Amino acid sequence: MQVATEQPDENSLRHLHAAQIEFANADAVRRNLPGTLSSGDALTGYDHAAEDAKAAGDLPLLAWILDQKARFLLYRTSNFVESQQVLKRAAALPIHGEPAIEALTYKTLSSCAAFMGSMEEAIAAGERAL
Repeated sequence: MQVATEQPDENSLRHLHAAQIEFANADAVRRNLPGTLSSGDALTGYDHAAEDAKAAGDLPLLAWILDQKARFLLYRTSNFVESQQVLKRAAALPIHGEPAIEALTYKTLSSCAAFMGSMEEAIAAGERAL
């Protein structure tokens, strides 16, 4: 049996490469690595990375980028509302077969809901993460 796989075109590869670079730079700020961008630049970096991941057609990468942007908003800026909105965008993506990404989305959504005092939503999201 031979499995045929579709090779990405040159444009998709450029977008994928750009997404990975922007994502790495933005996530370095979230992780407090020395010599990184400012917080505002990190948010812009996450946005650019998400646009490029979407243009490349890589939905699992897009979901991961959105998850990490939400975690940045949640833990670095305490912006619970925007974090929740970003997480709901990630949760709505059709990324079947990626349980680790889905678990991170719902684990973070659970934390966000708990911080906002929505304990029933936090419990439901936490159970879905498991």
